[in-house]
Amino acid sequence: MTERSLEEILRSGESLYLGKFKEELEKSFYGHYAAIDVDTGEYVVKENKLEAVEEARRKFNNRLVYIVQVGSLDKPSVNHRANQHAWSF
Repeated sequence: MTERSLEEILRSGESLYLGKFKEELEKSFYGHYAAIDVDTGEYVVKENKLEAVEEARRKFNNRLVYIVQVGSLDKPSVNHRANQHAWSF
């Protein structure tokens, strides 16, 4: 897989979330955090952002993923490898 830019991950992640996962996730996980691998379309959902980032790092081999609070698009983010925390843009 080729490395995507942060902008591409944000754009692709938002498109996946809105087009494929939003309705399904909001029914059961409103307010939780979803970390979406934009290359595979797989995701993890956790109650807090740090747990979502850590689980995504394990499951998706430390790849950059799109992170969103289910039910809100105020501050979507991408996990950052340098310090392994989520940064908001």
